[in-house]
Amino acid sequence: MMTRMTAFGALALLAACGSASVVENGAAAQASSTTKPLVIAGVSIGMSATAAQAALARDGWNVEAFPGLDWATAVRKEVVRQRNLPVYDFPRQGIESLRATKGDETIVVKFHPVPSGAKVSTVAYSAPTAGRTKEQLRTQLVRALRRAYPQCSPAVEPPDGLVH
Repeated sequence: MMTRMTAFGALALLAACGSASVVENGAAAQASSTTKPLVIAGVSIGMSATAAQAALARDGWNVEAFPGLDWATAVRKEVVRQRNLPVYDFPRQGIESLRATKGDETIVVKFHPVPSGAKVSTVAYSAPTAGRTKEQLRTQLVRALRRAYPQCSPAVEPPDGLVH
């Protein structure tokens, strides 16, 4: 009796898992047909380093490149690490990241080495004052000063340069 119940439970579990995977496959197919790659300032995941740098420069960003490991050096470094040999500083002939600025906006693009060069692995965009007026920034500064110096909280005023 117990064996029949266990077998029945196993069959029910297999049937449920099989039908769930069919639903998941359908959902994945629908999602892949409606998604588009995310592009930030002309840069997207998987782009080559030269294409990403050209796209940022074309849109008026001030681009600064930071050297990193190329594919051959990255492989050599990993071989040394796996053999427990002393790791030393390898020559940086590839590209590790780009830092692009335009006003108070910043984009940091990180790369990973591949045999054909370097490909974009992450893109981080920040704009600390995006969408805030001078009055909102002034209020935020006053709050920060009041938290930092509670003993003079009522009399704290923002610096002269922020009053318009």
